[in-house]
Amino acid sequence: MGNLCVYYLIYRGEIVYIGMTQDPGGREQRHKDDKEFDYMHIVFSNLSEHEALRLEQIELTAYRLKNGGHDPIYNKRL
Repeated sequence: MGNLCVYYLIYRGEIVYIGMTQDPGGREQRHKDDKEFDYMHIVFSNLSEHEALRLEQIELTAYRLKNGGHDPIYNKRL
């Protein structure tokens, strides 16, 4: 197993960002500089890089399916 996690940023009960990180506490603090959210919710943890990338994409795809093809407001498609 690895040390990555996949997480959501939640604002008023809605997902506004889906991401992955090795440092949830530090990443949460950095997000506060440019995103409005109530809290970070860890969805999966102790992941390898491959697992984290795959699960992040699965979560984004599921979000898009539920939201008319749109990404969370702070995610940007590459």
